Amino acid sequence: MHEGMKGKKTEMRTERVNEKFISGKIACTLTAIAAALFLCAFVTCSAFFISMELDHDCEGEDCPVCSVLLQCENSLHQMGNLACAAGIVAVFLFLVLATVHPAADLLRKNSLVHLRVRLNN
Repeated sequence: MHEGMKGKKTEMRTERVNEKFISGKIACTLTAIAAALFLCAFVTCSAFFISMELDHDCEGEDCPVCSVLLQCENSLHQMGNLACAAGIVAVFLFLVLATVHPAADLLRKNSLVHLRVRLNN
């Protein structure tokens, strides 16, 4: 009976950890989707503004529309550089995780605790 209660407590603890992991994973996924939508909206609005104001009546050296156009162009160029850097980091992380995860899985499966070996004195 004591073993059964111990097993139930372990199952309850495992369920709580799994629930926290899943809720954290959902929150991370929603944050990533929101960030992607924001970036898409930003790029779309910048490109739309540039296309609409490209043939504006320039007021000279201190033209406010030209300064906003320059800011939009710089932002789009920086987004391109950011996307390239993010792609390189993503590939590097994938390669690291692809090599580390299987090794950790092998170690975890062959541990004495996982195999439930009873160690007597």
